[in-house]
Amino acid sequence: TKTEDWTVSVVIPAYNASKDLKRCLDSIPDHKFIKEVIVYNDGSTDDTLKIMKQWEKDNKDRFSIKMIDGKENRGVGYAFNRLIDANTSDYILRMDSDDYFTDKMPLVLDMINGAGIIYFNMTDNKGYRHDLDHKLKLLTVACCHIYKSSLIGDTRCKESNWGEDRDLFFKLLVKRPTELFTHIDAYHYNFPRPESLTGIRMARRNGKFSVQEPRLNLFT
Repeated sequence: TKTEDWTVSVVIPAYNASKDLKRCLDSIPDHKFIKEVIVYNDGSTDDTLKIMKQWEKDNKDRFSIKMIDGKENRGVGYAFNRLIDANTSDYILRMDSDDYFTDKMPLVLDMINGAGIIYFNMTDNKGYRHDLDHKLKLLTVACCHIYKSSLIGDTRCKESNWGEDRDLFFKLLVKRPTELFTHIDAYHYNFPRPESLTGIRMARRNGKFSVQEPRLNLFT
C-alpha cells in the first residue's frame, strides 16, 4: 500500500464530557489521512450529545463523521469496543474527550508507514513529557498510539472502567507487531484532573476519597 493511501479513524469515547469535548474535537487536524471521526456517547446526562451533534453539523465538510448515541452508560471499555467495531479505516487513533491533539499531530500522521503500532509523545498538565521508546512504552499506556486495524482484528479490550487501554495494548503486543516510535509531542493528556477516574483513585490511595465515589463514571 502506498503511503498516500493510508486512512485513519479518530475515535473518541465520551461520557459527561460537555466541559472539554469541543476543544478535543476542534484539535483534530485537517489531514489527508483522516478519513472519519467517530464519537460514542456513553449515556451522558449533560450536554455531551448536543455538543456532538452541533460539531457534526459544523464540520460535515471536513470529515466523514459518525456520532453514536449509546443511550445508557456502559463504561469506557464498552464504548471503546463499539468504536473499534464502527471503524472502517486502516488505522485507529484514539483520543479521550478531555484531552486534545497538539499542532504536531500532522507530523505523526505524515510518518504512517504500515507499522502495526505507531507511538507519539504526550505531555500532562504538570508539563511532564512522556517520551515513548522501546522501554517506556510499557510504563506509559494511554492515548499515545495509532493502531493498525488489521493488527486489532477481532481483538477487543476488557469492558471495564479501568485499564481497558492497557488491556488492549498488551493483547496486541503479544502479536509481535512492527513498531514505529516518532518521538513527536502530539498529545496533551489532561492529567492530573481531580474529577477524573484516575484522580479519584489517586485520592483514595491518599485517604481522601468521597463516599460518592462508586457512583462516578468518568474517563481519564
